[in-house]
This record gives sequence, structure tokens and C-alpha cells, in this order.
Amino acid sequence: MPIKWLNLLERRITLQNKKFIIAGMLSTIFVSTSLLAATNEQNTKISQLTNTNRQKQVNIKSIADPNWWKKPKFSSPRNLKLSKVRSMKKEPVSNFLQLSLASDWHLISENSGIASAKYQLLFEGERYELSVIRMNSSVPLSSVLSIWQDKVGLVPNSSLSTELFSTQRKQQFKLINLKGEQKSILLAVHQSNKYTFFRLLGDNGINEKVAQKFKDFLSTLYIFN
Repeated sequence: MPIKWLNLLERRITLQNKKFIIAGMLSTIFVSTSLLAATNEQNTKISQLTNTNRQKQVNIKSIADPNWWKKPKFSSPRNLKLSKVRSMKKEPVSNFLQLSLASDWHLISENSGIASAKYQLLFEGERYELSVIRMNSSVPLSSVLSIWQDKVGLVPNSSLSTELFSTQRKQQFKLINLKGEQKSILLAVHQSNKYTFFRLLGDNGINEKVAQKFKDFLSTLYIFN
């Protein structure tokens, strides 16, 4: 065979080999890409399945918890009112009050609890406690009264009867009788820039004689601030 034809045949063989090599490379790339895509899809499904299982575990745990059905605890309106009242700063009696005590009223303590001062009355073998309390007028009066209604066993925020009382120096008070089955409170309220409360507490009720002594005490005092 002439040399020219041999060279031509050799070139054709070389070209075919290159085509086979390129085709093999393309095939390899296609297969690799397909495998990678399949792997990514499988990983996504596994991740989704894992998240689903985790959510199921959380749901199962919440149901298995014996207290899962209970609502979270919140402070009741009464507790919030009581907390607000107790947070009030106590004002010394000398800042706002002029009074002359009869001999049967005895000072127990000053700045006790929410009271600016506490006094004790011993009458006919019974003990009564008088608290003098000052509060900012921003505190709703109904909130304070509801706390003391509860203290004597009455329904908070229930209706109350009031009586107007005037002192010797023409200052006006509201008298409110909170009478429970055992404990009773006789309350005198004066309102100006602040509330001034005079709270008489009797563990066995408050009879008419004690109520009159309380009015006698109120009639001589003067609130100057």
C-alpha cells in the first residue's frame, strides 16, 4: 500500500480514538452529575424526615408531660392590686395629721405594714386596732376597698353603703362599714390630694359604742396636707 494511503489511514484512526476519548469523558461527567444530584436529593429527603421525627418527638413529649394541659400562671387582679398597695411608701403621721388622742387610744407602732401608724383601743374586754394609712389618689378607691372586703370575708367589689361624716373643723369623711361574719372594719376616708384612711378593725365585730368612740376620735382631728 502506498505511503500516502497509510498516512491517511493513520490519521483516521487517531481521529476516531480522540472521538472515543471525548465521548468517554462526557459520559463520565454525565454519570457523575447524575449521581451527585441523586445524592443531594436523598440527603434532602433524609433531612426532611429527620425534622419531621424531631417535631413528632416534641409533640409526644408535650403530651407525655403530666402538666402539658395546664395554663401558665398569671397574677390575679386582686394580687396585682394588693402588690400595688403594699408598694406604697409610708408617710409619717406628722406630715399630714393633727390629732389629740383620748387616753384609751394607745400607740402600738409607727410605720407598721402599710400604715403610717397603728393605735389600739381596749374597750369592755375587747381589743380594736386603728390603722392610719395614706395613699396616692392615683390608686382606685374601689381596688383598696375590695382588698378590705376580702379581709373580712365579703365578696370583693360588692356594693357598699356609705355615710357622710363632718369633723369639728368641717372636714368631710366617708364612713364605710365592712361587716363580715366575724371580723368587721369601720372605715373613714378623706380625699384631697391624697387618700387618708382611718381603718378600725374588730376581730369580733364593732358594736355601736365602739363606733361612737371612733367618731369621737375622728371629730377632733385635722388633716392639713
